[in-house]
Amino acid sequence: MSSRRGIPTRAADRANTCLSMEMEYIGAMHNFGKVLGQRGRLTVRECNTCGFAHLVKRPGDKYLEAFYADRFWQKEKEGAPAKIELQLDWWRAIWGDWLNELAPLCQGNTLMDFGAGFGHFVALARERGWAAEGLEPSPAARIYARERLGVGLSPAMASTWLKNGTDVDASAAMWLLEHLRDPLRFLRELSFHASALLLVVPNEWTKAQQLANERAAKPYWWIDHTHINYFTKESLGQLLEKAGWEAVSWMATYQVEDAIIAGHDYTDDPSVGDRIGAGIRTAELEMPADMRRGLYHRRGQYGTGRDLIVIARSR
Repeated sequence: MSSRRGIPTRAADRANTCLSMEMEYIGAMHNFGKVLGQRGRLTVRECNTCGFAHLVKRPGDKYLEAFYADRFWQKEKEGAPAKIELQLDWWRAIWGDWLNELAPLCQGNTLMDFGAGFGHFVALARERGWAAEGLEPSPAARIYARERLGVGLSPAMASTWLKNGTDVDASAAMWLLEHLRDPLRFLRELSFHASALLLVVPNEWTKAQQLANERAAKPYWWIDHTHINYFTKESLGQLLEKAGWEAVSWMATYQVEDAIIAGHDYTDDPSVGDRIGAGIRTAELEMPADMRRGLYHRRGQYGTGRDLIVIARSR
């Protein structure tokens, strides 16, 4: 659901100041540590209560439900279907790699994708033999999935499904956790319904990101009003353990912030980010799958990379 791979969009920039009347201060409920970064009206602080960093103000549940139903894909990520279609060969390759990592943890083939977007991942999983379903609150995304891919997605929110849904062998939550008000509750409840988990989140405050931040035209560009939570490998591992999951495999995507360090600042020019992303995708598609997975694993081992990918099993 997020602005993937850390390359911001103009829509995300415009939106950073639009939610001030919708946000609620949560300091009374949390033991905050130091301020990690500020962008516009958004402040991210360490939280000793949660064990990971998050905004000091966050939207309410009702606002979030309406936002992800009516605005996220329609306004924040306008044009996303066309971009995904252009990149689909790469997405299918890396999703396939991740599904290969997930499969050995499962006795059966049922899979639920939380935040399924336009349905491409569900469609690929079905092609590969999974009995896959997906949840997506956006009517526009569900219509696209049904009409273009023949994939029916449920409009249920994750919290509703976790109360009423049946058990599945595997679950996927890709670029979802950073958007949730209570990621611990989501993961803990999910552990009672799924045996295995494919989890992807942005990897924040890496050494490369902090060095790039000193050189970027727009400091703290990754702080976004749609991202409530901010994770490192350490904080994500602790959260999974607290929620009843055991991390079996860590992977990570390319450390795109290296481009800023090398003088290619995409924070003020999305076209630079587009060129960088295209080069990464081309290089990874030309690799044998085993080599690509090996690179992802090495990054994950050291906690580098723009996004963390975790394969976990419930305990």
